[in-house]
Amino acid sequence: LEGVIREKVIVFSENPGKSFVGSLIVIVLLIVAVSTVYFASKRLIAFANFNSAIIAYSKDGNLDTIESGIKRSLSLEENDFFYRTLADVFLARLTTLAQTEPPQDQIENVQNQFLSYLQNAIGNAQAARNRSPENYLNWYELARIYQTVVPLKLAGAYDEGKKAYAEAQRVNPTNPLLKLSEAQLEL
Repeated sequence: LEGVIREKVIVFSENPGKSFVGSLIVIVLLIVAVSTVYFASKRLIAFANFNSAIIAYSKDGNLDTIESGIKRSLSLEENDFFYRTLADVFLARLTTLAQTEPPQDQIENVQNQFLSYLQNAIGNAQAARNRSPENYLNWYELARIYQTVVPLKLAGAYDEGKKAYAEAQRVNPTNPLLKLSEAQLEL
């Protein structure tokens, strides 16, 4: 195998200019390599946390489990997919709460909790949209949340849902699901 791989030896000590430039290049390459490993590791850990939260939720069905796992993931990497999923968690909480009949003395408490879940769902959907406005799924998520509360006649929900569907269709004009969902909003 001798002679197959060529070897090149560079001696920096013979030329101080080459020595400085060579050292600088090595330092820059080392910083780039360490930074790349750091950010890739952070992202990998964020997705591992997210995956663990999904698996835990599929086993116990506890929304607290998935919510805390997604929030841990978001603390490592802000990602529109994580925000959309967290919006879905709050939408699930909202839907569950709307389907229960609270005792008379708890109505105000339940209304406050409902508004909190709604604000969190909208806030996370908006965060997803702001992270990646050209991803139609972010607009679709926002529209779905507004569509969910339209039957409750909340001020502006219909108009905001309509705008979000229009933006989703602007970004992805060939998706028939968006037209169908908008038709459901109209119903």
